[in-house]
Amino acid sequence: MGTLLMQRGMLVLHASAVNIDGGAVAFIGCCGDGKSTIATTMNKIGYSFVTDDILTVKFDEINKPSVFPSFPKAKLDENTIIYMKDKPDSFQKIHPETKKYSYNIIDNFSLNSLPLKNIYILENSNKNDIISLKAEDALIELIKNSYANNLFSDTEREKNLFQCANLVKKVPVKRLKILKSLNKLENLIKIVEKDVNSKNKYKP
Repeated sequence: MGTLLMQRGMLVLHASAVNIDGGAVAFIGCCGDGKSTIATTMNKIGYSFVTDDILTVKFDEINKPSVFPSFPKAKLDENTIIYMKDKPDSFQKIHPETKKYSYNIIDNFSLNSLPLKNIYILENSNKNDIISLKAEDALIELIKNSYANNLFSDTEREKNLFQCANLVKKVPVKRLKILKSLNKLENLIKIVEKDVNSKNKYKP
């Protein structure tokens, strides 16, 4: 699906997202960084789920980026499932040899496209925190986390660079430092909420 969307001219990033006050807030990271865990935990406390793992971004005629919802499912590991204490039939093991489970989003799923509001690049740390990124560092992170970027042709690579550069100009991109502790998730979410609602003007 990600490859098909990319071939249709959309920017596709490895990210999960939720709807906060009518805008998509995205969490970008590699497998195991916690993007699915953050999105599903925020969904459990009332935020509409938008997508897991594949974030599809489309630019309109004035380069304004919008995000499209995907399937109401998320991939979670065993520890997150135990922490969530949800109904057993909400989870299905993806493969017998993996510890990842498919989690069904039962309630509160976004059905329509949303403006992209904030982007957070996940990074393991000894504390939960948010720091600003320089424009060039934000651009590198978006390119690095673009779907199938290692398979791009020269033309596709150039287009992806242009799309990522546009995104950096239009949307705040920050580093979200994460203490890898499920017990600290509540604190992490409060930090994200405060930052999203901050009136401080973004300066890349």
